[in-house]
Amino acid sequence: MASLIATVGVGTLISGATAIFSALNQMQASRAAQAQFQAQAQMAEIQGRSESLRARQEAVQYKEAGTQHLVNVRRNLATINARAAAGSLDPFTGSIGTLMDVNLAQGYQDYATQVDNALIAAENARIAEAGGRFQARIYRAAGRTAAQGGMFQAASGLGTTGLQLWEAGAYRPATGGQPTTARTGGPY
Repeated sequence: MASLIATVGVGTLISGATAIFSALNQMQASRAAQAQFQAQAQMAEIQGRSESLRARQEAVQYKEAGTQHLVNVRRNLATINARAAAGSLDPFTGSIGTLMDVNLAQGYQDYATQVDNALIAAENARIAEAGGRFQARIYRAAGRTAAQGGMFQAASGLGTTGLQLWEAGAYRPATGGQPTTARTGGPY
């Protein structure tokens, strides 16, 4: 160890140790960033499902309102019919018939509007859920990218420091010669 310090210097060794700690820190930070993106992905999925449930609830309310419009139309038609019959009038002709036709047309229009609103709300539910899944995939991809980027930065930092140590002579034998790769102890 003393010969290594003499060969490359204390500063170079400290630089190498710092590079190792920096690489470990970068890898830990990249894993933390990935975990954060994973949490955001889960939250996006939860929000998408929540929006979907809200939109589905809205669709049910529209359907109930449409049904209530039909109940009101039936009640109004029955009332018109009963009053016409009480006055010995034909409920299907003249102004009484016209009143029933207008009431029925308006009631159906209100019902159809509620059905359309229910369909739109159901589609909004599908869009909200799909949007949440899509956003979650984006966050997961960002997490993978952050983790890979941290690993590449760590490897790059270690490689650069290794090269600097090589240039400073950290990998040379204490005699000052070049390291050898020759095999010893065998005929080949």
